[in-house]
Amino acid sequence: MEATDFINGNRHAVAGNYGKMTALESVSVLGLARMLADPQLGLTLPKNVVGFAACRVRIGTVRSMPDSWRDRFFPDMRDLPRS
Repeated sequence: MEATDFINGNRHAVAGNYGKMTALESVSVLGLARMLADPQLGLTLPKNVVGFAACRVRIGTVRSMPDSWRDRFFPDMRDLPRS
């Protein structure tokens, strides 16, 4: 949650750092910062992970369905209330 809060509170700086780290060419730093601010994108903790995984299994980009969303995350996220 700290990372999500930091990104949401420092969008322009995060976009600038991302641009430096990736040699961003196709999108400007300002454009990326605007994307991060777009309410339709909603940078949050993961939601509907099981549904997303099921879709990925159906289209063949993931081989097997996880038993739980917790199987796909770091241990410190496994106690958070998500689906």
